[in-house]
Formats: sequence, structure tokens, C-alpha cells
Amino acid sequence: MTKSAAELDGSERAGVAAHFLPWHNVPVLGWLLLRGRCGHRISLRYPLVEIATALLFVAVAARFGLAAVLPAYLYLAAVAVALAMIDLDVRRRPNGIVLPSYVIGALLLLPAAAVTGDWWSAGRGLVAVAALWAGYLALALLYPSYIRAGWGSAT
Repeated sequence: MTKSAAELDGSERAGVAAHFLPWHNVPVLGWLLLRGRCGHRISLRYPLVEIATALLFVAVAARFGLAAVLPAYLYLAAVAVALAMIDLDVRRRPNGIVLPSYVIGALLLLPAAAVTGDWWSAGRGLVAVAALWAGYLALALLYPSYIRAGWGSAT
């Protein structure tokens, strides 16, 4: 027999709050509506990161407009925010985010170049990706403990 939302304790209720109140999943608004709680206290950091990411998206969109490269740059901006926050916490960049980003970034940039015919920009982007990878390689070779933590680090 299943319990109604009213019968659940705080930890169980957190999992079903979104089911009954979908607007709680809206970034920042959900945090405000829940008053920073959903069975437990939710750090102010989460809405601040969401606001910062939204502002970064607005800045990227303002810079590039509705261009073919916009999805690639928005994806890379979101990845940069995620990696920065994880790195601040644990001083690692998870391979599960870093490694796919090389491929996804290229897969998003190349069609944009095909649409616009701007292969020079796509080439510069791919060179930047290669330079980033080379930088991680250099760190790994200079600091062997970096290798133990993984390229980006843990998966």
C-alpha cells in the first residue's frame, strides 16, 4: 500500500514534492517557494549557482545572438560552471564531465561551421580543445599525483 504525501516523513516527502508540486523544480523559484527546505536545508549556494549560470547564458547569447554556434557555447558554459563548482569543492574535475565535453563540444561546433561556412572559427575551437587536453597532459606529467586523481579526476 502506498502512502499519501501527507503520510510521508520529511526525507520521503522530498522525493515526491516535485511530483505533487512541479513548480518546485523551477530553479531559484523552487528554492524560494520551499524556503530553502525540502526535508532538509538546501544551501543558498544552489540558487546562486543557478542565477550565475543564467547570467552567463544571457551574456553568451547576447554576444553571439541566435547563431549556429550558440548551442555549443551554451553547453560549454554550463560545463565550465559545473566543473568550476566541483573543482572548488573537491579539487577535481570528473572525467564523466570532462571527457565527453571534448567530443560534444566538437560535435556541436562542426555543424555550426558547416551551416555558416566559417571553418576558420571551428578550427580555432578544435585547436583550443587540443590545447586544453595538452594542458591536462602537461599537468599529469609534471605532477604524477594528478594522474592518480585521473585526467579530469574521478568518474
